[in-house]
Amino acid sequence: MRRDNVAAMLVSVRERLGKAGIASAGLDARLIVQHATQLSHEQLIADAQRPVTESESRSIETMAVRRMAHEPVSRLVGEREFYGRTFHINQHTFDPRPDTETLVETALNLVRLNSCSGQGWRIGELGTGSGAIIVTLLAELPGAMSMAGDMSAEALAIAGENALRHKVANRVELVNGSWFEDFTGSFDMIVSNPPYIAEGDMAALAPEVRLYDPAKALNGGPDGLKAYRQIAKDAGGFLRIGGYCCVEIGSGQEEKVTNIMLDGRLRLPCKVPRISPDLSGITRVLTFESD
Repeated sequence: MRRDNVAAMLVSVRERLGKAGIASAGLDARLIVQHATQLSHEQLIADAQRPVTESESRSIETMAVRRMAHEPVSRLVGEREFYGRTFHINQHTFDPRPDTETLVETALNLVRLNSCSGQGWRIGELGTGSGAIIVTLLAELPGAMSMAGDMSAEALAIAGENALRHKVANRVELVNGSWFEDFTGSFDMIVSNPPYIAEGDMAALAPEVRLYDPAKALNGGPDGLKAYRQIAKDAGGFLRIGGYCCVEIGSGQEEKVTNIMLDGRLRLPCKVPRISPDLSGITRVLTFESD
């Protein structure tokens, strides 16, 4: 890639991404150039004529080529914005999407119905990945404590970094295990965004997802519901009476997941909404109570 000023580099990257079929070419070009030059959005505009250095040009070229191969920008820069905070991610972690902010909102609303700060609440998360969900909940609820598990030790290391980054590390215990393995004690709430893509649908996922998210964070077994059966089997034994279990689901899974959860030691909530739609109006989160 030819070295030039910031403005010309933006145009060049945007055009190349557009020709590669990247729908968000303009935004992605800006984020790539920003990351390489370490300029803020405002500085990018104000310093549009600033020359791009040789090392910056090489970095931009590398990221542009990777993005043209459909690698998400969040993977290129190693960070993802989630619920107003920045989280470190890598190849071992699921890349948290805006839809999952619905799970955070649902959990926060439930806690705040009972205690504004979450004082005394103990929250468990299954499959924490980057820790974006549990770290966000703890940052928003200064009185809460938590335990979060993941079967990937590498993902837990990233979750630990994010907990330190957002100053909640002293309130989260990270455990390396599958689902409730090594969980101890009881919880006021359990949250999870489990894998829910049916095995046969994996090949049809967008390349940004299929090629770059860990398969184990996506593949929900033959019918996409394997994880919910595991959660339903054990959640009741870890929740206090009347405690909440909130799970993210895929489009069209509401009825099947509801039936699975009710077959366990869970019931429909009495005084709070049982479904939470995302910004597109799709049912994204289901809430249950323990008996």
